Parts: sequence; structure tokens; C-alpha cells
Amino acid sequence: GAKCWIDDRAVRYTPRVDDLTEVYREACVVINPTIAGTGLKVKTAEALAHGKPLVAWPNGVEGLEYTEEPPYVECHSWHEFGAAVVRLLRSEREAKILADRARSYAREQFSPSKVYGSLGACLREHPSRDNESEPGNNSLACMRNETC
Repeated sequence: GAKCWIDDRAVRYTPRVDDLTEVYREACVVINPTIAGTGLKVKTAEALAHGKPLVAWPNGVEGLEYTEEPPYVECHSWHEFGAAVVRLLRSEREAKILADRARSYAREQFSPSKVYGSLGACLREHPSRDNESEPGNNSLACMRNETC
């Protein structure tokens, strides 16, 4: 297929890697230019979990709930998107604030108790009606939303 190539020393092309830990460690800013799709974007969650400043379109941060300042920069035009990336690359202070916010958000929102809490509560509240001796049978009622 067609390849996009930018001749710039600041841009490094990396082939597919199995473990992104080192890539995220070296990244100053992470972008998610996703403009379509459904559900929570895995790359967005990964960037926040790695405590990285994130620049994204509204679709790239869809599904994230927050009550304070967002843990990312949400952009509504390509000009705004590019300007946000450049701003974060130039301002270590702003990038650090956003990185700290991302780390804090990920710790709170992606913890096992937060992610699986409501399912666990449902499973404990409604033991299996079919066969209580088999663990997990009560999950069918919760998945069908019959009792929760």
C-alpha cells in the first residue's frame, strides 16, 4: 500500500513492536487522530495508563468520564490538533501537568475495582438460579441484565 513519509529528524518511524512499554517511555506526546469508531479507544487508554500527554479528536476520547480537568487535549480541527501537539512538545510544564493528570485518571478509572466493580456486585447480589454449585452461572443473569 501507499506509505506516508516525512523527511524530518524529529519523526522516527518504528515498525511493529510486541511490547510498547519502551515506545511509550520515550514518547513526549501521544496522538489519537481517530475520527470515527465506537467505544473506548484502546490506544487512548494505553496512553493515559502510561501517563503520557494525549492529543485526540472527540472520537478518540469517547467513553472517558471525568469530573475535573480532562486528562487529555481534545481538538476539533486539524489546525487545533497540530497546534496542541506543538504546544505540548514546546512546554515541558504543560506536558508534565497533563501527564500527571493522565496517570491519576488511569489509576482511578482503570483500576480493577472500578472496571469490574458493578459486575462483581451483581454477581454477588444474584447467585445462580440454575446451579449454585457451579461458579459463574450467575453471570448469565447479569449479562442479560435480568436482575441488575
